[in-house]
Formats: sequence, structure tokens, C-alpha cells
Amino acid sequence: MKDIGAVLKNARENKEFTQKQVMELTGINKKSLSGYENNVAEPDLQTFATLINLYGLSADEVLEISTSVPSLLLSKKEYDNTIKKYNKAIRLVENYHNLNEISARSANLLSNIYNNLSCALMLKDKKEDATYTLKKAFSIRKDFSYLGIMERNDTLQQTFHMVKQSLSLKDYITAENILQFALDIITDYIGCNNLDYTTGMFYQGIISLNKKDYKNAASAFDISHSLFKQYLGDDHEYTIFTKKYLYLPILQWYLSLIATQTITGRYHTLFHSYPQQKSFLFI
Repeated sequence: MKDIGAVLKNARENKEFTQKQVMELTGINKKSLSGYENNVAEPDLQTFATLINLYGLSADEVLEISTSVPSLLLSKKEYDNTIKKYNKAIRLVENYHNLNEISARSANLLSNIYNNLSCALMLKDKKEDATYTLKKAFSIRKDFSYLGIMERNDTLQQTFHMVKQSLSLKDYITAENILQFALDIITDYIGCNNLDYTTGMFYQGIISLNKKDYKNAASAFDISHSLFKQYLGDDHEYTIFTKKYLYLPILQWYLSLIATQTITGRYHTLFHSYPQQKSFLFI
């Protein structure tokens, strides 16, 4: 969020509310409102949720988070031709390996080609072949792990593109099935302590969020953010980016309770028990 103060002020003015009227409607005093709008103070989660609900804003819009995704690179007409090209590329790289010393670059390339072939096979509904080729992609990474290729987070790049494509079409069942297919193989072959699993959990959070399953979304985002932080550090763009998503499920959930007027003492306590990090809006 670049300037939460300006967003809140513009939203209030667009609704033609004075600070006094907002105070009367929400119970938030004018001094606090002024502080929020001038970036002198930061609203906590409850206050933030109350204000964006009053102003008719969405949490993902204000936090500048989007679940919209680009289309998959392959068109359906090209699947058969693409599969042939990937198989030819695999033969070329494997022949190269038979004649030359294997490098991190060539091993990584071969693993990625197998992974891309798996995606094309999945789109052709050839699940057994897709499973075999994706396992082959992981086997190559394991066999040549001494070259450092296990640390490269691109083994499942195309598979995650398929998940994103399904999300863009709001086909959450397909997205979840493809993701579970990938996560099963990841956990079977290389476990949960890797960047591929970390990325997969992030997409699980996106799927759960779109299904309004806020509890599982929050859990998946928490796992993803924690692992990105562990592997890449606090200052990495992935760690910073996923931190925003820690708060979106709980905000959406709280706003849904406001909308249905089902806020109770128990829900209020649960909301306040969620981690409150002072700078969550200003990442």
C-alpha cells in the first residue's frame, strides 16, 4: 500500500462524509481519523475493516492485491505439436548429456522441459503420462542436486501457470485439482522444505480465498510467507509480497460478518487474536 492516508481520505470525500459524520457512524474519534488520513497514525485491522466497509471499498483493492492472472501461453490447438517439440528437445538434451559433462544449466534445462511436457500432457488429459514426466523432472533435480539446481524455483513454473489460468476462468475445482496433483508429487519426491512447495501453498491460499474459505486461506498464506522468509530472507520481494496476503483473508472474513451483521463477542475476540503487525498496510 503506497499511501493509505490518501486512499482513506479520498474514499471519505467521495462518499461526501465529514470526519465528524464518520466518527458518529463508527465511533472512531476525529483525531484518529485525521491521523490516518495524514499518515501520522496507522489503523489496526478492526479499524481498517470498519472504514473500508463504510466507504464501500474492497480489501484487495485497497491493499493493491489482485488474483487476476495472465492466460496460459499454449492454445489448445497447439498441444499435440507442443508435445512433439518437447519430446524432441528432451532427446537433444539427453544426447548432449551422453556426450558432454553435465552442467547446472543443461540439467536445469532438461528438468524444465520435462516439467513443461507434463503440463501439456495434463491439458490433453493424459494424467498418467503427465505424472511420469513431472516425476522425471524432479528426479533430474535430485540426481544433480550437487550442482545447486534444487534451489531454483522454476520446476513447476508451467504447472502453476495452469493453476493461474484456471483461476482466471474462475474454475476453482480445476485449479485445486491441478495444484493438488503437483503438491502430491512435490511432497512425495522432495518434501515440504523447498521453494516449489512454498509457491504451491501460496496458490492454495489464492484458491481458498476465492472460494471464501478464509480459514484455510489464512493458513496457506501463513505457511507460504514463513517459508519464503526462511529461504529467501525478510527483504526478498516474494517475502514482502506474500506478507500482504497474511491479512487479506481475515479482513475479507471480518467484512463478510459485518455485511451479514453476525459480529458477536466470539468473532470479535477471534479477530483481535489474529497477529497485529503495525506496518501491514505499508509494505
